[in-house]
This record gives sequence, C-alpha cells and structure tokens, in this order.
Amino acid sequence: MKDVWLRFVVFTVLFSSLAGAQSPDAAVSIPGPEHGTIVANIYANEFLGFRFPIPDGWQVNRETVGAEREGEAEQTPGGGLELLIIDQHTGRSFRNRIVVSAVDATNRSVTTQDYVSKFVAVLVGRGGRELVHDATDVELAGKHFFRADYKQPIPGGSLAEAFVCTKFNGYFLGWTFVAGSSEELEGLVNSLQGLSFRDELRPVELWAASLLQVKI
Repeated sequence: MKDVWLRFVVFTVLFSSLAGAQSPDAAVSIPGPEHGTIVANIYANEFLGFRFPIPDGWQVNRETVGAEREGEAEQTPGGGLELLIIDQHTGRSFRNRIVVSAVDATNRSVTTQDYVSKFVAVLVGRGGRELVHDATDVELAGKHFFRADYKQPIPGGSLAEAFVCTKFNGYFLGWTFVAGSSEELEGLVNSLQGLSFRDELRPVELWAASLLQVKI
C-alpha cells in the first residue's frame, strides 16, 4: 500500500509540474545509461545507480574512447554498452584489464546466473579459451553477483579471466577481468568491494524522479 501511495505522489507532483511549465516546448534532458563521469578517479553512472573506484595505478583506455569522451559508453554489436575500459601496465607483453559493461535486462527472461553462463560460453567458443568454472554465486559490496572463470592461452602461458555480474535497476552490470595469473585475478575481482549502489528504483520511477529534479 505504501509503495502504491508513493508512486501516486510522485506522478501527481510530476504531472503538476509539467502542466505548470511556462514553456510548452521546453525540453527535459535526462542522461541515459551511456553517460558516465570520471571524477577523482571514480567512475559514476547516475542512471544505472552505481559508482566504481578506479584502482590505483590503473588508466582509462584511450584506444576505444577518446579523451574528450571520457566516461561515455561505446555501443556493442549485441546492443549492450561498454561503460569503461581500464588497463594496468605490467611491464609484460600484455596488460591487466577491467571492462565494465551494461545490458538492458528488461525484456530478457534469463536469470543472472544463466546470463553469465551464456556470456562466458560465447567467449569460450572463441580463440581457444577454456572454462575453469561456470557461474557461481558470490557476494561483493553487499550484493549478490555471479562469477564464471576461464583462461585464454598466450605464448608461454595463459591469461586468467573472469566475468562477474549482478542485476540492478533493470540492467545486467558486468565486469570482465583479465590478469596474468590467478592470484592477480583475485585481486582484481576484490576491487568490486569498493562498489557503491544507490537505492534501487524501477525504470519508470527512475525516469520520474529524474524529471522532478529538473527546475522548469
């Protein structure tokens, strides 16, 4: 009952504000999930509702996102978003890497566990990767995630990789980790302990709340 009343109040205030606008043609700009920011070495996405501290010594990858677009996402062929790519230069022939992604889960019937399994199955089917263990439930930053590990062969050894994902605010939020060893990989995954999430809102309520913050 309380939830119904809250939504009634939100939409009453929202439409009253819109009706009282002086300019009927006034446009309201609402940042979408593709618009993130990086301030004080923290990636923040207010639409998706989370903040991720960039680990010390890591750099934002400039190969896919230019400096003038720092924090802006890249659209992926499957309709998802690459929110952030950061690298750690190791002095070896490869870099440790973290890729943060988001996929709209609104019209997807799969569970987070199934999504992680299918995501990793596609990766394992490419380039000779080998599954180490399938999606398992883990708790990070006070939230439930699913994690799957795999490895990628390289000359002289292999890269340790993992995909860790949670569902939040109607999106699958995923972190892909690439490291030179399983020990390094654990350290990268533990960086998610620094994540912070705001209170979860349904997509429509998120939209309404965003409008209410705009002065018309």
